[in-house]
Amino acid sequence: MTGPTITKVDEGNITCPNCGKTILAEAGFAEQPSCAHVRFIYVNGDGFEYIDPALQKVLDSEAASAEEKNDLFDTWDALRAHTGPDSIILEQKETGMACGPITFTIWVGIRK
Repeated sequence: MTGPTITKVDEGNITCPNCGKTILAEAGFAEQPSCAHVRFIYVNGDGFEYIDPALQKVLDSEAASAEEKNDLFDTWDALRAHTGPDSIILEQKETGMACGPITFTIWVGIRK
């Protein structure tokens, strides 16, 4: 199974490559889902700013199954597995300030 294409985007606004709607602007995230193409916004491997409810249900089920088997559940691996070759993931590295400069990564899953 081939995974999604991961495309790096520069700091600044993130827009949907399909319809052009703004997903992330200088002021922060737009109301989500900003368009029908956004499946998830995953920040720094720590949590979601947005996740499609159907995708959340699948991930919750897989996480529960892994827990029952005492297996490790990796959210990032699961996201890539459920974002196939017909989709893309936009990756943006941002630098913010919180008691000094910090770098974090935002991944946005997009349906083509």
